[in-house]
Amino acid sequence: MKIVFIVQYHFFGGTFFRWHNLAIALQQQGHTVMVFSATGNPKAKLEKTIIDGIPYHIVPGNHGSRFFGNAASNPITAIQRLWIHYPKADVYHLFQPFLSGAWAWQLLKWKYPSAKFVYDWDDLWIGGLMQKKRSKVWDFRMVKKLEQNLPRKAHAVTVCSRFLQAIAIERGAKKVEVLHNGIWPATSVMPVIKSREILGLDTTAFYIGFMGKTQQEIDWCFEVLQRCEREDLRLALCGTDTTCMEGLSSDCLAKIDYLGQLTPEQSFHFAHAIDIGLLPLSDNPFNQSRFPIKFAEYQKAGTPVAFSEVGELSAYHQIFTWNINCGVGRETFVNRLTAYLNQKHTPPQVSKEVLMDNLSWERIGKQLATLYQEITQPI
Repeated sequence: MKIVFIVQYHFFGGTFFRWHNLAIALQQQGHTVMVFSATGNPKAKLEKTIIDGIPYHIVPGNHGSRFFGNAASNPITAIQRLWIHYPKADVYHLFQPFLSGAWAWQLLKWKYPSAKFVYDWDDLWIGGLMQKKRSKVWDFRMVKKLEQNLPRKAHAVTVCSRFLQAIAIERGAKKVEVLHNGIWPATSVMPVIKSREILGLDTTAFYIGFMGKTQQEIDWCFEVLQRCEREDLRLALCGTDTTCMEGLSSDCLAKIDYLGQLTPEQSFHFAHAIDIGLLPLSDNPFNQSRFPIKFAEYQKAGTPVAFSEVGELSAYHQIFTWNINCGVGRETFVNRLTAYLNQKHTPPQVSKEVLMDNLSWERIGKQLATLYQEITQPI
């Protein structure tokens, strides 16, 4: 099959890791995938590039995004993307509810009526990530309208959670497939002490670690660090900004290793270097809607996860038995993890075989290809 992905931005973060790895998995099966994207940089030039074997067509951004809320909601960029030549394909797959890609996706429905159109929804924006009082009026209204209407306009919808699956069905989706975020197998893993040396971490400490930009619950990690009695405990952080540590005591700061922004290779070293990965989640619609990529990334490096039993993660409680179930809510998470750490347990071994059987991009890519075949060649 020939497949076109239409995505709203071009930077190596967030949903990029979802569409890019799905594209790789599809291409490995012999399908042809092209990604059409846009930058937020008005000084950029039209660019065609290859990333990990995937062709990318990247449109420059436009001035005025600050008036519209963000670059992906800029109507000038959205109009500009209407004039791009999109090749004829079997499937056009739109990722996320933003104007930048949605207008082009809808135009292509008119241009290529025999093709099939799929919408990927991997975060709840209205009522989740995006709050009305903190958003520009244009941005909020456009995302709200698209998030409400896109499910019924697609031949199929892909989501990362059963929570979004239920909402998509309520909004008129004809067919919905749950695709979790996965991992590729680690090609080689060096000793933990070597990964720590590369990152400048203490080679003798017991590390809990937090990586990622979504830091609403990072205070839970600081509370664990402050309440735990073991003297060798340290907290490693990456992906966050330094504002998250404002107001912490000097004693607490002395136990934190802040590594800032890391490359994908360095992030793997980070996940491998720590003893336990942290994934605290408040029980709210946003966290119920998503499937955190770092849940699998920690385990890919052989590191068990201390997680909140919220949303999709609850489905893996009895499958990934090596992880540490810290229940629901801040108090339960802090109490359970603190007690576990104080007992100085040796973290359990991650079963790579069980992990890959459930969360390999190869398997998820085959699941997506099967969905495409079902809608393009209905029985």
